[in-house]
Parts: sequence; C-alpha cells; structure tokens
Amino acid sequence: MTKLYLIIIYTVLFTSTPLFAQRINSIGQSNYGTAQSLFINPSLSGYSAYNWHINLAGVWANINNDFVTLKLPYSAYKIPNNIPLRYREPSGAPIFENYWLRESINGRGNKIDGAADIYGPSASIKIKNMRVGLFTQGAAGVRVHCLPENLSHAIINEFDSAKNAFSLFNPFSSGKVNQFEKTTIAANSRAQLGFNMAYNIPLEWDRQLIIGASIKRNWGFNAGFFQSEMMTLRPITADSIIFEPTRLLLMNTENVIGKSWGYDLGVTYIYHKKEFRKPGGYKENNTRYFYKISAAIMDIGSIKYKDASFTELNITRAVGINTTNLENYANNTNDYLGLLDSFINTVGSFSTYRRDVNIGLPTRFVISLEKQIRAHFFVNATLTQSLRKRHSMHARYQSTLMLNPRWEYAYFEVSVPLLLAYDYRAFRAGLSIRIGPIYLGTNSLASFLYTKGLRDVDIFAGIAFGNIPNFNLTSWMNNYHERKKKKRAQDCFKY
Repeated sequence: MTKLYLIIIYTVLFTSTPLFAQRINSIGQSNYGTAQSLFINPSLSGYSAYNWHINLAGVWANINNDFVTLKLPYSAYKIPNNIPLRYREPSGAPIFENYWLRESINGRGNKIDGAADIYGPSASIKIKNMRVGLFTQGAAGVRVHCLPENLSHAIINEFDSAKNAFSLFNPFSSGKVNQFEKTTIAANSRAQLGFNMAYNIPLEWDRQLIIGASIKRNWGFNAGFFQSEMMTLRPITADSIIFEPTRLLLMNTENVIGKSWGYDLGVTYIYHKKEFRKPGGYKENNTRYFYKISAAIMDIGSIKYKDASFTELNITRAVGINTTNLENYANNTNDYLGLLDSFINTVGSFSTYRRDVNIGLPTRFVISLEKQIRAHFFVNATLTQSLRKRHSMHARYQSTLMLNPRWEYAYFEVSVPLLLAYDYRAFRAGLSIRIGPIYLGTNSLASFLYTKGLRDVDIFAGIAFGNIPNFNLTSWMNNYHERKKKKRAQDCFKY
C-alpha cells in the first residue's frame, strides 16, 4: 500500500477521536501536585505540601477505539526510521497491510475517541488560610460514537468486495434489512485562562474543610458536528431498496472564535481521628491525614459561537428507489446536483441556515477518597463521571474509575493507577513517576510494553516545581541516614 494510506490509517484509527480519559489525575491528587490539581478539583490546592507551586508546562494525549487492534509485525518504536527493509517499498516508504488490523466483531456500534490537553504556565500560592492561583490550558478532541459496524468493516477494507468489505451487510437473498445506528461525530478545540481560590477552614482534631472555586475565560476555536439518525435500508428486489425516514445534521462554526465564562466548584475534607481514638503509631503513619475526601463539578458552562453554519437533511417518508426509476427521473440530464436537490425535496427537505450555537464545556462530576496507609504511602480512589451525553455536540471527557496506590516523597513519587476507563468499558493499568521537577506517566502502560498490538495510547508529561516550607535537602539526607542507623541498632537489639 502507499505511504499516504498508511498515514490515513494511523491518523483516522489511532489519532482521530473530550473524548477523553483519566488525564493527569494520578499527579493532581498528590500532595505535591498543587498546580496540576487545579484541573481536577479547585479545592485540592488548599491542602498542599508547598507554599507556592508552578506548573511550567505539561501535556496529556489519549487515543483509543473499541473495534480494531493494530497488530504490527515489528515494534512501534521502530517507526519511522528503523522499520525492517521487508516492510518497506523500494522507495523506502513503509508498507501497510490490511490484515494487520484485527477487528472485534460484536454487533455493536463502534467508538473512536482521542484528545489532547496542553497545560500552560500555572501557579498556586498560599496566603494564610487561603490559596490563590492562575492557570492556562488548551484542549482539542474528536469523538465518533456508534459508527455502524458493517460500515466500519467496509471502511477498513477500502470498500473492496475482493476483501469482503461488504460481508457484514445483509444481502438481498437473505431478506433481512440493513440498519445503521444513530451516529455522532463531534470535534472541538478551546483555550482557557483561569483564576482559582481555595479557603481552608480549620476544625477540631486537626480536621480541615476546604472550599474552592475557579472562574475561567474560554475561547473556542473550530468546532464541528455531524449526526445521522438511525437509517434502515430494506431490499425489495435485486435492484431496488426502500429508505426509511431519517435525519442528517451537519454543523460547522467555520473560523468564528467563540467566547464564554466557565466555572469549577469543589470541596475537600481532611479527616483525622479524635485524639483519644488514635491508636499507637497513628501519628507516625498518618502524618497528613486519615482520609482526604473531595468532590467537584468541573467546567460548568458553554462556549457561544455566532453565526454557525447548519446543513440539515430530512427524509420524511419511506422512499423506494430502483435503477429504472432513477433513469426516468434523471431524464438524460447532466445537472446531477440539481437532480439530487429535486429528488431530496420530493421525498423530504434539505435546508441550510445560520444561527448562534452554544457548545458545552466538558462538564463532569469528580469525587475522590484517599487514605494514608503509612507515612509515605497513600491509596486514592477517584470517580470521574461525565455529565455530557455521548450523542451531543458538546465537549466531553469519558467517564473513568481509578484506584491509585501512591508512594510520595518531597522529590520523588511513583504511582500505579488501575483504571476502569473509556466510559467504564475497558480495564487499564498505568504508571506515573515524579523525579524532582519532572513528571511523566501513562494511564495505559501495556501500550508501551507491547507495541506490536495497539488499541489505545495514553501519555502525559510536564515540568513543575515549588518550595517546601521548612525543608532542606541536605538536612533531610542527614536525618535519613540517622534514621537508618537507629533502625539497624533497634533490629540488632531485638536479636
């Protein structure tokens, strides 16, 4: 196959797709992830190991689908320059074979999702019982929901009957109808500048209640939307079919920049046991809290685009079509567009118009529960539930449930998130690491360990730093060695 087709396959199946997965939750939930927490819950910044914290830059990207796996005969790490010669054209261009795409045939509509977030300069600073912060973000994504399986199969096989591209369609001889489910394609992109404030209310027994809110200015860029209602094709004879009533809608904001305000609201509760209920060793193990509980509603609002373009097709009654009727209807004309317009208006309506449209932000509900097990070991559970419908034109993050064990120190952190991802339809295990100011991770580790079989890719990385009050690295290292000596002496005394 040509290099162009290889690029199209990689792009459409593995880079087209808010849309989106778990993002940077494994970093943002950390006590050292203050600036990143602004994208998860506006109140989490109120409990931080830092007096001030800056996220200099960060990025997250996710690509996933539920119907095809790319089975490469070589590691994806060899792309593009180290692909074996036998998988190259004489010109050096990569060869791509259709049989490398392994489909999951299950009779359901297929889904493709992909998204990217860019986390620009963001900062949070403590002022007495309050934290204030500024943050910037850019986001883009596409989602395809319920693409008919028979159509997906035909696309993958290039509509070539020699490759059995139409094998999932019911032939006329079967007497069965061909149905196309309601299908939605939505794409959008935006940038935002936000201001965050979190207020810490001290309570008895070292407990704390933190209330947080963010307000952000949004700028919406290109957005598009296509939706087709369920369509049924009923074969009557070998050369005639009946179209059942249906509706198609296409929307495009063109080059208009939309604007709006958006809001985040959140609350966090830091729980300690009462003093007289703390068992021995409590203060050594629960140095921060016994539980940290938080809840938030993120990205409340929508972006208004003026004068968006709409194209709508309505077929209002069942329409029978056969080759003879088409020939008579055409009446030897060469004006095919006029013919199509006349035919559509005979059986329904076709219209184009412009109007203002509001495209919602990816509103979602986020709730988390975290328990400190040891001085540096925590276990976090986070539920992210989208409040946007899958078939809507609004931006949308996919719903996810995450269980995340985490070991954290001032300059080092590692976590192993376990996720029920992609609207709870797939299990994934990830890995996240922070070393000094650098953080790097993935919510789908298997994609990087076994690159010969790809169905999704997820990665995030960034640079962030801050000051830790009353912390000196040299003193910490000296104290660490003293603690090790003391522990060894205690172990020797036991024996």
